[in-house]
Amino acid sequence: MDGQEGPTGPPGPSGPGDIIVTCDVGGSISSDNGEIILSGECGIFTECREPNEVIFSITPQFRIYDFIVDQAGDPNCVFISLCDALAAAADAPGDGPVNIAIAPGCYTLCDMLNERIINIISLGPAPKTVKVGGNGISWGNKTWVGITFVGEECSYVLNDEGTHEPTVDLFKMCEFTDNFQIHTKHDILRFRGCFFNYNQLTRQSVMIVEGATGIFDICNCKFFVCRLGNVEVDTFMLFNSSTDATISKLFDCHWDVIIDGTNTFFLIQNKNLQLVVFNNNTWNWIRAVPAKTVLIGDAGTIVDDVRVPNINARLQFYSCKVYSQPGDTVIMLADQWTGKKDVYIEFVDCELTMAQFANYFIEPPAKTKSCWLIDRVIFQSTLDAIIWFIKFSDDNCVQMLLWYSQFTNISDNDMIRFEESGTGNMVTLEAVKDYFRSTAAPTPPTWLDVTTLGAAVTVLHNGIVRNNVDPAVGGPTLVALPTGP
Repeated sequence: MDGQEGPTGPPGPSGPGDIIVTCDVGGSISSDNGEIILSGECGIFTECREPNEVIFSITPQFRIYDFIVDQAGDPNCVFISLCDALAAAADAPGDGPVNIAIAPGCYTLCDMLNERIINIISLGPAPKTVKVGGNGISWGNKTWVGITFVGEECSYVLNDEGTHEPTVDLFKMCEFTDNFQIHTKHDILRFRGCFFNYNQLTRQSVMIVEGATGIFDICNCKFFVCRLGNVEVDTFMLFNSSTDATISKLFDCHWDVIIDGTNTFFLIQNKNLQLVVFNNNTWNWIRAVPAKTVLIGDAGTIVDDVRVPNINARLQFYSCKVYSQPGDTVIMLADQWTGKKDVYIEFVDCELTMAQFANYFIEPPAKTKSCWLIDRVIFQSTLDAIIWFIKFSDDNCVQMLLWYSQFTNISDNDMIRFEESGTGNMVTLEAVKDYFRSTAAPTPPTWLDVTTLGAAVTVLHNGIVRNNVDPAVGGPTLVALPTGP
């Protein structure tokens, strides 16, 4: 027969238990890409403590970081070097995201030859308090928040040499200045709410896209681009991707541009095969002095001792605006050919106030094509120049769809002119309900001049309005065409 059980003894000591986070009403706990964010009145305590025995409280927002970098801190408690923190983050246990906080100061960039997700976040009150210079190569999956990148000979290169899908590096609310170069060779550089502050360009092509899958994904950013004097710098941003299977995007960006001196300048030089899409961009040209100042174009590539323009351009502009000063020389597009009859350079719902809409300085190779879709575009010239000039060589083909658009010229130059140095060229222009106006008096210009072109020209026009500042003179005229209606 079993005896009766004795009384239960007192409980033994408990271990430290789990970390517990509680928040009062109105507080919240959230996570953003591995970063834990506590908002409102929150407390942190261990399981073995009483609930009211709070270790520390958080008001109004608190972030938990894996590593802290502070050049003025205690080396026994924090990292002094950003590179040491990046190396520790790459080797941290597990495979989850690692968060690094950077205190105000100046730090040096280094190579990040790993694909670990690492978030580098400024602890300063503004981007300018945390500055990073030097040179670094990234293999992707890095996020930078609130950092200023500086240095005349410094650069950030995204170049994952693996064969898998492209990786992404993200910059949020960062600033780039002092000719710091940003370069992607095969992967995606993404920018959100950044400021590209290049107040005196002395370095060629400070933003570069190249490789088979290199992409810029830029949204809600500001640009200040300034080149003073005859500096030997002719390009700010360079697109040189080698495939048509990818898309670079610039959405909701504002540009302020000052270009002085006499040397040719391309704000964007496009040697791409890939599609580049501009949506809701505004370019404010404060000053543009050189005779050849181009918003997007190509200086050409030497092939067999001959300079060849971009013959594979794929460009789209939606709801974009350009403003330049009277007498300035800004050209919207230069030496861009699409290379295919079913691929268009597109302008839709744009307002362009500038010297010229398009100009071709370099003759294309034989049998090169250029196709345009111009839909609801308002163009106001600011210079005594031909608005749209195209130069042909041999067997070139241009197809232009010009719909519901308005072109205003301030001179008696032709509005659209085609010239050729060879033979066998072909032009098709479909103009629907377009408005051509000239403020030149007393002689209005020709709206389309193909008299120097021995090519077959077909013009389909419906509802074209031609108007001049002097009603007695009439509007821009249509010259006699070699062929077509």
